[in-house]
Amino acid sequence: MGFVFRNTTSFTGARTFLTLYCAFVRSQIEFGTLIWNPILQKYSEALEKIQRRFLKYTYYRIFQYYPSDIEYGELLAGFELRALESRRQITQLRQLHSIVTGHNASPLLHEIQLRIPRANARLKETFYINNYRKGPKKHSFIARACSLYNKIEKNAEIGSIDILSQTREEFERYLAKI
Repeated sequence: MGFVFRNTTSFTGARTFLTLYCAFVRSQIEFGTLIWNPILQKYSEALEKIQRRFLKYTYYRIFQYYPSDIEYGELLAGFELRALESRRQITQLRQLHSIVTGHNASPLLHEIQLRIPRANARLKETFYINNYRKGPKKHSFIARACSLYNKIEKNAEIGSIDILSQTREEFERYLAKI
């Protein structure tokens, strides 16, 4: 990020700053996000702090002042960006969809357990999540992605999301609304 700060002193366009940020900074932050996605909130906040700092700098460079009362959400909306946490969740769901639908021949498919609910069952979750108490599978990609999908499915309108039958394009359209 320092490289971008030092070498853009004569730049004034917001798109230029955002393009450089996405190319040099965010790409490094999001590299391998399926594997090392932070579990603890403090690490997630540390990553968001990097993006927040860059947006504050960009705001200052464009408008020549920075109001102290502006919220991070307003900066994201103003520069048309998503929070890094949201981007990580969408990446997890995209990868889960590609594994489940067979677009990605992955050895992880055998770890996914589907829940087949009865018609009168209260639990209507798609994926069964093993309750690992410790070990590497406790926070594995599959456990996190399936749990995230179940949570989103629970809060969604009935029939609006179905990872097993929606095409990639339909699933992407749903994720864009989140």
